[in-house]
Amino acid sequence: TDLACRKGPSKDTQDLAEFMQKVRSGQEVNTDDIVRFARLFNYELTLDHFQRVQLVGMSQFTGRFAFGSDAFVRNQLRSHVKTLKKD
Repeated sequence: TDLACRKGPSKDTQDLAEFMQKVRSGQEVNTDDIVRFARLFNYELTLDHFQRVQLVGMSQFTGRFAFGSDAFVRNQLRSHVKTLKKD
């Protein structure tokens, strides 16, 4: 058997689970953690599959207005993420 399977979840997996729990519960999260874990997700593909309700929620979360078509809101969110990446 594989040694990694017997050890249980890796430290990174545990850190991600703790981070997600903080986000879901509304606790404040560290900016470094956001950047660290954001790299694990392909935001462009994810945004393409979001429904209107999810796009509006993301817009509200990031302080953006969710007025306009779904494509416009997706573009606004992509632009915001690119700005965050530059920072």
